[in-house]
Amino acid sequence: MKNFKSISLLIIIVMLFTSVSVMAQTTLEVWHRGDIAYNEAYTELAERFNEENPDIEVNFVLYPQLSDKLITAGMGGSLPDAWIMDTVTTGSWIKNDFVQKINKDEFSDEILEVAWETTKGADGNYYGIPWSVQGMAMHYRKDWFENLNLDVPETWEELVEVSKKLTNEDPDNDGEDNTYGIGLYGASMRGYGYWTLQNFLWQAGGSFVKQTEDGKFVANLDNEATREALHFIHDLVYKHEVVPPGASSANSDQVYSQFQNGLVGMVFHANYKTIAYRQALEEENKGDIMGSAIMPAGPEGSYALGEGENIYISADTDKYEEVIKLAKYMTTEETQEYGMKNDISALVRLSVRKDVDVVEVTEDPFNKAFQDAFLGGNIKYPENVPDYYPIKMMGAQFMQDVLLTEEENPQFDEMIEEYNTKINEELEKQGVLGK
Repeated sequence: MKNFKSISLLIIIVMLFTSVSVMAQTTLEVWHRGDIAYNEAYTELAERFNEENPDIEVNFVLYPQLSDKLITAGMGGSLPDAWIMDTVTTGSWIKNDFVQKINKDEFSDEILEVAWETTKGADGNYYGIPWSVQGMAMHYRKDWFENLNLDVPETWEELVEVSKKLTNEDPDNDGEDNTYGIGLYGASMRGYGYWTLQNFLWQAGGSFVKQTEDGKFVANLDNEATREALHFIHDLVYKHEVVPPGASSANSDQVYSQFQNGLVGMVFHANYKTIAYRQALEEENKGDIMGSAIMPAGPEGSYALGEGENIYISADTDKYEEVIKLAKYMTTEETQEYGMKNDISALVRLSVRKDVDVVEVTEDPFNKAFQDAFLGGNIKYPENVPDYYPIKMMGAQFMQDVLLTEEENPQFDEMIEEYNTKINEELEKQGVLGK
């Protein structure tokens, strides 16, 4: 009888401890955007974290239109504990008081300083934790280039000539007139057209804004560099006809599909579609047919847009320390490597850590061009305007307007003046318009 009572007491004690353990578990809700493959990879990452931290359960939730969802949730007081979003949105979250400050010194000193800069507010404080960085480079069809005996273009002039041949000389050897040289983003939705225009502006020696001597900013579109970039892009579409129809409304999914489905021979973006491209292209064609290179150089160089994703902590959450614990885990060498080499989706395009080599980790030479672009100084980030996102959206609309202009030799002066004025109005609204 005594043994029975002892066993019963032990069971009760175990149940009490189990109950306390379950009750003590904290659940974090972290929103992200992307596709189903992203969500699967994030779910696996959460499982790995939960195994090491049984007191914290992480639920990653996919919202394809995350920016709109966050604005609505923030205004309604229903933000998640944290979210993962593009670096260019940092200013928006600060402006709306959606995010908490971060103590940068809590994190590894192996994290790139250039990555931390994308989380910095105009007040000098940090409002996010770097998770992934990326820079644009060129994806191209090696088999098409080999079929036509083409070299990878290194200048704008070479880009035009190669694009013409990929469009007109049947690079896929199917006897059909069904290929184009290059896919371009032109949609104003989510700012996709901005990607195209920003790259070519920098390559021509221009920019959307420039910093003034007083530390503020002014619009920088009214110059010959802008005109040269606009005419070059317009000529690719209308004069040389090397871009598929519908460029003015082409978003990322459409441009990715153009490359993935064998419609175009070149496309510019970061190294996050590698798995999908290989599954679609290389399995079907039974070979290593995908190549990469840094962007062809314009008059001022082969510059390309640097972007990435940061982890932001909601100003409303009472689970700050738990999110910090998750963020520290996500920026460890082990998790950064997982983000690059898992077989589901490339959550990390290039590591935010100095001690992680993407080529070595992935054992994939395709990634070398993207790393070289960073190491060679070819990657640029937008100017540190308090909230650059509205300017990005204006840039996308500007690009769409250019691509909707069908006349043979358009004069863009009125359009340049219009967007120069709009950008200056936005800078004035943010209190940073210079002289």
